[in-house]
Amino acid sequence: MLRGVARVALAVLPALLMAGGSIGPAAADPLPAGSFVVGPRVGTTFILGDHLEATTASNTQINPNNQQIPVVSWSTNAFSFSDIYKQPVTAGFDAGYMLTRSLELFGGGSYTFASGKQKTIGNATITKSDFDPETGDPIFFNEATSLRAEFNDYHEIAGELGARWHFLPGSVFRPYVGASARLLWRDDLHMDLTDDTNFVIGRVRLYDSGVKFAGGLQAGLNYEVAEGASVGAMVGINLRPEQSRNKQDLGSTLSAITDVSGSIDIPLAVRFNAAF
Repeated sequence: MLRGVARVALAVLPALLMAGGSIGPAAADPLPAGSFVVGPRVGTTFILGDHLEATTASNTQINPNNQQIPVVSWSTNAFSFSDIYKQPVTAGFDAGYMLTRSLELFGGGSYTFASGKQKTIGNATITKSDFDPETGDPIFFNEATSLRAEFNDYHEIAGELGARWHFLPGSVFRPYVGASARLLWRDDLHMDLTDDTNFVIGRVRLYDSGVKFAGGLQAGLNYEVAEGASVGAMVGINLRPEQSRNKQDLGSTLSAITDVSGSIDIPLAVRFNAAF
């Protein structure tokens, strides 16, 4: 009986040792000091916080397309990023240098896109104009209506410089944490307003395009699938400074719809890396 167990143990032990070697340190350090790491990443991001504030006003005006439209009353709801945009898609590229077996200095860039949605954002009573069919004179009347908005697509370009600290140097499994400084460009945000009779109110600009500085933290895990090649997953948290507001189209009163502070976003990505 004991001899049988010993034979089984002797037969199984080499296989266990080989399996253990496949999840332990590699024979040669897959990411030694002085090596370069480059590769693409794809994923998405979850942007948290209000993107538009709730607003109420009376006896004011809006100025779409440089036209003045009197507003008797106005009421809009608060909307988050996901309320007015579909789920974003992000693609990027990173390049890093292993200063030591654990410390990586890196730089990268990414592009984020999200399709705009159509939403009913609130209600208003606006002053419309027409012509008297008999005299041809202009007439003005107030009409209560829903406000329907079609938001433009979202475009963002980010560049970053930072550092990552890799745990378990020399292993095929390498968890890491990192931090970066980011330069963030975002396109303008506008909405094309219509009422519930499809009357075109006009295009209203909410935020201007522009560049802001930001920062972020990240954590991830890389797995070496072949010599000099690895795949990984990454999650992060980034600060998002408030975007430059456009107060021309909504005026000083209704521009409170953009009185939002900075927010955060949580990116998720899959990475593909080549080391040399």
